[in-house]
Amino acid sequence: MDENVMKAPSLLDELAGVVRDIEVAESWDCTGDQMRCLDGNGCECVMRGCDRPDVEGDAVDFIRAHHAILADMAKRLEAAERDSKRLDAIRDNSWDLRCFDMAGGEDIGWEVVGHYMAEPCDRTIVKVYADDPRAAIDAATQEGEG
Repeated sequence: MDENVMKAPSLLDELAGVVRDIEVAESWDCTGDQMRCLDGNGCECVMRGCDRPDVEGDAVDFIRAHHAILADMAKRLEAAERDSKRLDAIRDNSWDLRCFDMAGGEDIGWEVVGHYMAEPCDRTIVKVYADDPRAAIDAATQEGEG
């Protein structure tokens, strides 16, 4: 890889950074509007803040903000895991995912087609009359379970 090209941080890299920030913030000893940082730097902080450049506000707000980031990351990770299961279903069942025209070409729908040895070799498993390929894969998966 070209050393001039920066690697985009992965979701796991982001998550690790947030966890480190929370661990540091949770080590703060807060009393009223005064705050003393216990992150190894021995800094004294007053007026609801810390002199660290990456921290603003009090520790509680900081931790809440990072917990919100973690919740968002958890949702993104869950969505990625669901998409991974959908791709696995396509692979495991040798399905094709195809779009088709609806309403005279003004919109598209999605169908999942299975491949079989006996005629007809290509069989439509499910058609979804909406522009939502995930819904088509989910419907095909449910059809296979039913």
